[in-house]
Amino acid sequence: MTESTAFIINRRASGLKKEENWEKTKIFLKKNFNQLTNITYYVEKKPENIIKLNNTIYYKDINDINFKSHKNFIILGGDGTIQVTLQGFKKLESLEEKILGIIPYGAGDDISNELNISNKEIAANCINNALSGNNNYIKRVDIGKAILLKDNTKKKLYFLGDVGIGIDGDIIKRLEHELKPVKNIVSYFRGENSKFMQNIGKIIYNISTLYSLVTYKPRNYLVKINGNSTTYKGVFSFNVSNVKTCGGGIKICPDAEIDNGYFDVCIIEEISKLYGISLLLKANKGQHIGKQGVEYYNKKHRIKIVSVESLDNRLFDLHLSGEYENAEKIVFNIIPKALNIIYNPC
Repeated sequence: MTESTAFIINRRASGLKKEENWEKTKIFLKKNFNQLTNITYYVEKKPENIIKLNNTIYYKDINDINFKSHKNFIILGGDGTIQVTLQGFKKLESLEEKILGIIPYGAGDDISNELNISNKEIAANCINNALSGNNNYIKRVDIGKAILLKDNTKKKLYFLGDVGIGIDGDIIKRLEHELKPVKNIVSYFRGENSKFMQNIGKIIYNISTLYSLVTYKPRNYLVKINGNSTTYKGVFSFNVSNVKTCGGGIKICPDAEIDNGYFDVCIIEEISKLYGISLLLKANKGQHIGKQGVEYYNKKHRIKIVSVESLDNRLFDLHLSGEYENAEKIVFNIIPKALNIIYNPC
C-alpha cells in the first residue's frame, strides 16, 4: 500500500456538519485506515474549529487539490462532493490509473447506493480490500460529460449520476434558495444514521417538489438523441442518467446502469400538475414507466449522445448530480469505462 491516497473531506456534507460527528469521523478514519502509509487529508477549510489530521491540507476550492500526485481518491461526502471532485479530474490526460472510493456522508447518496455501499463501515471494508489489491472490489464505470452553452460561452462538466431538466432543475434551484435555510437546519441535526439521513433528504426534496409543482411552468425543447431531432412541448421533466435513482432514492431511470456504456433518458411532457404529483409518487418505486406522458429510453436504445435546447431563447434550470446549473443548450456525451471505482460486490 505505497500508492499515494487522498482523502477529500467535505465538512459541509450532511453527516459532517455537526462537530461531534466530525470527532467520531476522525476516530473512524484512524481505526479503519491506519495501515495506509501515504495519505494526504484534504479538508474543506472553515474559519472555526480547525482540527488537524496527520498530513492535512485545507482547501477552499477543488483546484487546491493536486490530482496528479495521487493514485487513490477517497471522498467523504455525498453526491455533490463527488460531482465537484470529478471536475478536478478534468486536468488529467487519463483516468485509467486512478481509483475513486466513496464514504457516504450525504443527504441522498444515490451514487454510493448504486455501488451497494449503504454506510461507512461497508465503505471502509470495500476500500481496504480494493487498496490491498483485491480487484473484485473495483469496477470500471462510465462518466458523463456535459457541455453547457449560454451567453456565447461553453462550460464542460463531468458527472456521475443523474441530470434533471425541467421541474427537477426548478426543485434544486429552490433547495439552493428559498428552502436552503430549512435544508441546512435539518441536515445539521441528522446525526450519523445513513438510512435516517436518506429519508430526511427525501422529505426535504419532496417539500421542494410540491413547492415547484405549484409554480413551475413547463417549457418547450428541441432534443437530439443519437442525432435524431424531436420537439417536446410542455416538458414536465427530462432526465439523463447512468444511475437508477435521484433525490435520495427516487427511481426516475430504474433500468440505468453505471457501467453499460449508455445513458438512460426519461421524458415526461404535456401532463397536468395533479397527474404530475401521481407520477412523482409512482417514481419512488420506478412505477411511472409506461404511464401516459412518460417516454423512456434504456440500454436497448444505445444512447451515447443527447442534446437539449430551449426553444424560447431563455435559460433553463437543471441539476447535475444535485448541483444547480443553468443553460440555453446542453450536450451530453457518455465516456465508457472511464474510471475505476470501489464498490461492494456482495
